[in-house]
Amino acid sequence: MLPAAKKTDTEKKNSDQSAFYYALSARFKIAKYVVTVILVLFLLTMVAVFRNEITVENLRYLAKDIELGENIAYVSKNVIYYDADKQINLKLFKGDICIAGSTSFVLCDMQGNRLLSETSLFSNPVVLTGDKYLLVYGLSENTYAVYNTFSKLHTETFEHPITGAALASDGHYAIVTKASDYLSVIYIYNQNFEQIGKISKDKYVMNVKFNSDSSELLIVSTYPDDGEYCAEVMAIAPLSDNASYSGELRNVIPLVSGYYSDGGYCVFCDKKAFFFDSELFLRNTYDYAGRSPSFAAVFEKNAVLSYRQNIVGNESGVLLFDVSGNVRHELTVDGSVKKACCGEKYIYLLLDEKVCRIDPVSGDLDYVTVDDNPIEILLGKNETVLVCYSNRTIKISFVDEDNES
Repeated sequence: MLPAAKKTDTEKKNSDQSAFYYALSARFKIAKYVVTVILVLFLLTMVAVFRNEITVENLRYLAKDIELGENIAYVSKNVIYYDADKQINLKLFKGDICIAGSTSFVLCDMQGNRLLSETSLFSNPVVLTGDKYLLVYGLSENTYAVYNTFSKLHTETFEHPITGAALASDGHYAIVTKASDYLSVIYIYNQNFEQIGKISKDKYVMNVKFNSDSSELLIVSTYPDDGEYCAEVMAIAPLSDNASYSGELRNVIPLVSGYYSDGGYCVFCDKKAFFFDSELFLRNTYDYAGRSPSFAAVFEKNAVLSYRQNIVGNESGVLLFDVSGNVRHELTVDGSVKKACCGEKYIYLLLDEKVCRIDPVSGDLDYVTVDDNPIEILLGKNETVLVCYSNRTIKISFVDEDNES
């Protein structure tokens, strides 16, 4: 029998290295099984403890930035195109754009990626948005629906048509309809879609608005009395049976109302504007002196009223009010005011073929020309201005914004 050959130094070194890697591999294999067991135990524990929080909506939210389907439209530079609709209503919701038309309801991000899409429930849709929910109803139709980013959460149909609604940031909302024995009925709901209040009135409710923390609902109504129309302004807590304030405004028809950030509110009527403080006292009025208002809006720290400047020509007068009802600026803009929005620095007016930017401190005006027939103006993150049409939404920029970038 021949003697065994002696291993060379190189063979011994390779053998030692192989033994080392075999041992290391075995340790990693054991670690893999240990981690797998820990992961399974972790998942089982999470499912057992937080099973009520695991919903389809939450899982879909995790996949928000993953391309899961077709885009709703072609996106070119700063333009989002979508199917044209004559009865379209657009709003921003959590940075995404809601496109509610008579044929379809779509929620997409600013790249045109579809997050939610369904056949429209409404022939004349109206969209309201808050921090928590998005509410859509058909004006003079009987149904409303509440959505989050990915799904419909609740819907309800009434016997009589819906004439208005209000949505608070925290998810409280109110629906205005009527009853066989009342001209108006306001149903108030909490964030869980449970009815927590009902207010019946023998007057026509024109506007309903929640304050910033949904602790109070402002209801503005109109009614005839002794041959003239009057307005009733009522503030009530959602869970209360008694109004915290109720007052009458004689010989006026209410048009637009809204809360300021300090808790006060403004009511624009056909002949005058009324400004109330947070303690529900009337702190100022403004008489239009025969001028007929064409547009009005109430923001957190400002209110805007526009009127036709002359019978001939297209210029409009614009009054900018502070929270106390004092006129900060009286301006003339080049066009009829159709819509308005307000950011941290500027107020933006949508005109016939332009967007006018107002500095509320100095009263300075800047313009950007846009295509004719715009229907909405929206303000996104970092005061990104979006001009909406029946078939597209365009991002616009002002000169100083371009220079800063």
